[in-house]
Amino acid sequence: MEHVLREPVESRCAYEQRRKTLAFGMILALSLALALAFVLIGCGSVSSPRSGTAARGARIERGGL
Repeated sequence: MEHVLREPVESRCAYEQRRKTLAFGMILALSLALALAFVLIGCGSVSSPRSGTAARGARIERGGL
């Protein structure tokens, strides 16, 4: 039976196309993981300059809690 949806290709061409597709998928996955890491690092490092132990220490020195 002959192929209806696609024509037969040489096995070497099919192998090279699979390798290119796999390489593209790996690069895409790594770039998405890197972008997600930047977003998570950026969101995790946001802090108010008045919060934390330094601000708490300043309030205690002034007599407040």
